[in-house]
Amino acid sequence: MPVVVLELVHRLQQTRALTMERERTFDKLLQSEKLASLGQMAAGIAHELNNAISVLERNSAYLCEALSGTFETPVLNALYEKGVAEGQMHSSRALRVRSRDFQKQLGLDAETAWLAAEAGLNADDLGRMKQLSQEVAQQHKAWKTGAALRNMLVASRQAAHVVRSVRTLGTPHAQREADVDVNETLRDALTLLQSPLRQVQVACEFGALPGIVANKGELVQIWTNLIKNACESMAQAQTPSAELRISSAVVDGRIRVCVQDNGPGIPADILPHIFQPNVTTKVDGLSFGLGLGLTIVLQLVEGYGGSVSVESKPGRTAFFVNLPVENNS
Repeated sequence: MPVVVLELVHRLQQTRALTMERERTFDKLLQSEKLASLGQMAAGIAHELNNAISVLERNSAYLCEALSGTFETPVLNALYEKGVAEGQMHSSRALRVRSRDFQKQLGLDAETAWLAAEAGLNADDLGRMKQLSQEVAQQHKAWKTGAALRNMLVASRQAAHVVRSVRTLGTPHAQREADVDVNETLRDALTLLQSPLRQVQVACEFGALPGIVANKGELVQIWTNLIKNACESMAQAQTPSAELRISSAVVDGRIRVCVQDNGPGIPADILPHIFQPNVTTKVDGLSFGLGLGLTIVLQLVEGYGGSVSVESKPGRTAFFVNLPVENNS
């Protein structure tokens, strides 16, 4: 009898193990089918978005050219061209300082002083104006038109890059080009994130950098992830006097970009796992993220032979991205 019971127990265990293995196999198959369906759906959405984005990009480029030289005076045309070429060059902090200086030195009202500062006008420009408020408004409008079109071009090109990334998911890397200006990609990222940056004081210190072989869209994707994470962290913690500092320099023969905020810091138990998938510090609010932002950052940077590190404590979190100056395309 004991032998029979032992055999029955053994068979029962085998049957249970076999059943569990079948369930695991079925779950894997179901997950694979879900991922395949998701991939097909993503490719379809990417195709439709690509059509719309292409229209936006083509027409933005057309308007940039069509409006060139159409303003009433050479000064207005020059400001329009400046807006197209440079966009918003000053941080919100710098604009506030320039605006206050205009108010004190020239007696301008707050609105006129702000428009003058945003358009990049100086005291000499303002001193030559006869109808100050009216002329400042006109010149700001010309500059803003150019800057708005530049923002549309930057946004459409980055959206096109993201769509291509979805459509070519799994390929080694996107096409790269020589002599890419890292500082320019940082400015493009700031342009794309104007909305979350409105409540943040931004200070930029961009050093002279050599051009590198890179894909501009990938670099913008790196910076937008880091900057957006910093903004969301400070907003969630309601950080008083929220500040974001972005710097670039050549350190030990490598380009180093630092994105630093004065938010609450990353919890000590999460910090060692911050670059792993499905890790997030968000605790409330509606979020469609999957905790993949920093994982993507790490993969992109390592694809260039670079590295990412982070230092964090309450009141200071800094991400350091190091990129080699010489890399393979």
